[in-house]
Amino acid sequence: MSSLTRLIAASGFTLAGLIGGAEAQSAQPGSCLFTHFKTKSPACVDQVLGLSAGLAPGAFNAGMPPIGFLAEIFLRSPTERARILAAPADRGAIIYILTALLRAGLTEEAERLAAQTNGGSILGSLKAMRLSTLPGITAAGTVSAKDTELLAGAYGASGNRRYLDVLLTTFEGADEKAAGIGLRLGLLTAKWGASFAPAGHRSQILKNFCAEYDCKAKPPETVRILGIMAVYGAVSTIAREDAGTKKVLEAAFAKRKPLKAILAAEQASLNNYGMALTVSRLLTGGAGENVAAREAALRSIETYEAFGPLPQALPGADTAAAQP
Repeated sequence: MSSLTRLIAASGFTLAGLIGGAEAQSAQPGSCLFTHFKTKSPACVDQVLGLSAGLAPGAFNAGMPPIGFLAEIFLRSPTERARILAAPADRGAIIYILTALLRAGLTEEAERLAAQTNGGSILGSLKAMRLSTLPGITAAGTVSAKDTELLAGAYGASGNRRYLDVLLTTFEGADEKAAGIGLRLGLLTAKWGASFAPAGHRSQILKNFCAEYDCKAKPPETVRILGIMAVYGAVSTIAREDAGTKKVLEAAFAKRKPLKAILAAEQASLNNYGMALTVSRLLTGGAGENVAAREAALRSIETYEAFGPLPQALPGADTAAAQP
């Protein structure tokens, strides 16, 4: 496992690894879970269930997007639920299925499966966690930061508007700094996926974030920022493919004017970051002007990845980027 993958797993950025990114060369395994409500593909359900086979040791958590996805499938489709429960499954898949059944509120189904698969100890451990259920979350009308990815997966499974409305409450009450960091990370995952940057560049943004916010211990402020990242990354990814989701997302920011201003600033910073990356890659030597421009680009990259503002493009960046 690469050091980046280990860091993502330790940080709880499970969703980032599933979003292929708008500029990704190929879809990430399981990324179909965010558009299943449009395709209704059984193959996608099997692909999401198959993610359990490649899960890194210690990376499982009961709020992962695939768990929410499967929980919603179990709630909405008795036929799919029966098909999955009737098929032989390895130990990793059984953990996924038992967790999803509990998250769906289908406790009796989980108990039957545990009895059939010698999974009693697993089920006991899961019950001890007192996991919230999808019906319980929607009834409450709010979602805890630790369950945002769960609800994002459920929304991708069915497109249930109620899930989207509850997800968007994540932005309520966030201070300016937390909102900015969460939106920056969400924009990056929506654009480039788990790498947080285009191919060929090793971003330091996750390392910098974890150095300040303690990704392993995950205090409340860290969990809140990750929740904002998860919601914006997932919903904006779905919005690229679904006009209805895009309309709701835009309306949510339109009625939260301070948040809309933060998003606009982060979008501008992301555009300038992308230009700086291009300039740093193209200007690798040559005349003094090129050296100065590349050094300015590298400073901009460092600033952005340390969560500093990047409101203005590099002087002459357009000309530099146009060079062959």
